[in-house]
Amino acid sequence: MSGNGLKGLLYTLKFWVFLVCTSTAFAQSNVNQVVELGDQFEYPAKDRIQLLRDPQSLLKIDDIRKANDYFQNIDAYPALGYTRETVWFRLPIVRKQHARSEWVLKVNPSYLDSVELWLEQDGKILINKSIGRRDYGNSGYVVPDALQTLLDIPSGTSSLYMRVETATTLAMLPVFMAPDTFLQKSEKNSFRIGLIIGAMVFVFVFNCVCWWITKVGLYGLFAGYIGFGFFGLLEGAGIISSFYWSGWQYLTARPLSISLGFSWLFAYLFFLQLFVDKKKDWWLCYLYYALFIVAIAQIVSGVVGGNAYSYVTEVMTPLGITVTVLTLIPVWRLICNGQTGSQKLLGIAFLPHALFLIPNQLFVGGWLPPSLFSIFGQTQAGVLQIGILQVALLFRVKDLLQERKWALENADRVNAEVEREREIREEQSRFLSMITHEIRTPLAVVDMSVQSLRVLDGEPDEFRLTRYSRIQSAVKRMATLLELGLKKDDINGGIWQPDDVVDLTEISKKVISEFPVDQRGRIELGNPENGLSIKGNKAALKLTFFNLVENALKYSGDKKIFVSTGSKPGKIFWQVEDQGQGIPKEQREKVFEKFFRAGEHSGKPGLGLGLYISQQVVQRHEGRLQCLESRLGGACFRCEFFKSVSGGNRE
Repeated sequence: MSGNGLKGLLYTLKFWVFLVCTSTAFAQSNVNQVVELGDQFEYPAKDRIQLLRDPQSLLKIDDIRKANDYFQNIDAYPALGYTRETVWFRLPIVRKQHARSEWVLKVNPSYLDSVELWLEQDGKILINKSIGRRDYGNSGYVVPDALQTLLDIPSGTSSLYMRVETATTLAMLPVFMAPDTFLQKSEKNSFRIGLIIGAMVFVFVFNCVCWWITKVGLYGLFAGYIGFGFFGLLEGAGIISSFYWSGWQYLTARPLSISLGFSWLFAYLFFLQLFVDKKKDWWLCYLYYALFIVAIAQIVSGVVGGNAYSYVTEVMTPLGITVTVLTLIPVWRLICNGQTGSQKLLGIAFLPHALFLIPNQLFVGGWLPPSLFSIFGQTQAGVLQIGILQVALLFRVKDLLQERKWALENADRVNAEVEREREIREEQSRFLSMITHEIRTPLAVVDMSVQSLRVLDGEPDEFRLTRYSRIQSAVKRMATLLELGLKKDDINGGIWQPDDVVDLTEISKKVISEFPVDQRGRIELGNPENGLSIKGNKAALKLTFFNLVENALKYSGDKKIFVSTGSKPGKIFWQVEDQGQGIPKEQREKVFEKFFRAGEHSGKPGLGLGLYISQQVVQRHEGRLQCLESRLGGACFRCEFFKSVSGGNRE
């Protein structure tokens, strides 16, 4: 026996072993339900289709003709889910003698990849042709008339065999139509699809223009949803694929997968923005994010081709159904509790989407028998769904634009108030500058007069010397208060910048020297350490220390206060302690607030600005001002700074 003969024998044995093994899985209820072609113009093949699986693609037409007893009858139309194997179908046909011989076989849906037909009568093959989106086996080009063909069926009994290969949902809705009827329905269907496509193009362009004008992202998302849905509809009608040739480098690309992936991505981004409250429905957001990832994977799988699309869609379908069903929760909440009519209308607009999408996806997954509702329901309801969503979106965006207008008006009002406040502050600053200039002149006259009196007095007694000192200290104090008033709102200005090396001991001595003689005696400067310097602003620190010492004198009665400097690892400090009443612990942080004054000292003169200014100055030097409890029973104000090395670098 030759090698070819042995191979054929082995193949035949393998085939019959396969039939025996699969015979237990198929009910052998091969009832003679046939398609009787008579005087009518249309004969659907519902309840007459018989099925035989070929999981390893081993069977040939000759084998199938011998295996008629192993075909399984199918209730209604077949929906087999995601089929990545070869499946054979058989249709028994009886054409009456007086019936026409030419019939158009139309197979829906139109996205099946390849269908090969054989018509057998009396043991002879009369017709053998291929229909489908791609004719892989023969010419290598895309078949222009997808899943429809003209058959010359002889009178009598015959059998139509169909071999189907697809990686998508395997659903079959074959129907025999008279040529004239087919042309009429095809024209009506083309007109209907044309209207839908025209409406989708109009809505797409309209939303793109609205997005460009209003800058509202919802318009862009809705335009993306409609635009890619439009491409999916074209591909479902077999239009886009007609422009692809087998010589193209991306032969296996599936435009339907790519367009549907983008359509799902934009659709659910749109629904996420509209319906999902990210605080209340945070758990639903994670499902949306997972759906977005799978939608992107579906787009990539469409480019890769092969069975990748099928595997991704097996995840996409149940996830999409789950997300759609769960989105009804916030949608129902929006319908019941929406604050505006546009929000309620948006919730209502989602219901047709869920009504038609869920049955369609159940069909795609193979869990629902194919029907015109499950296959084309989403498309046929597309105009209604798009129309309702578009109207609801217009009302919602109208509300959003109104909210944006109110927000802009509020912003303008706030800006106007800020500008008015700035003008008032500038006017105050100009007034203070004028007052300061006017007061400084008489202060200078008073100071020069006191100095002249001291010179003319020769050797004044202690009483006169104390009076001269008090007058001079009061003049310096008034000058300091004027400077404080001018600079209280300019803490971050250039005059406060730390730009010099300041010795804390030297500046403490200078501050103490400016107090009157009788007050100077109440200030005790502790034993200072040498070399305690920081990078700082002398004028600002002098003003700060003067203010802190003056506060301590004010609230200590006639008791002494203590000024000291010191160091600890990485830091140095300056502090003043008094023997007054102290500050309650709960108020120690508040005393640094602008215009705040502790209740125990509210009767003392002051504006409540000194400590606020002091804290701002210390913070400007990257230090910290603290209010602590003094060892002497009163209050302690400590300024901590980083140590300076060679001109102010931190250790």
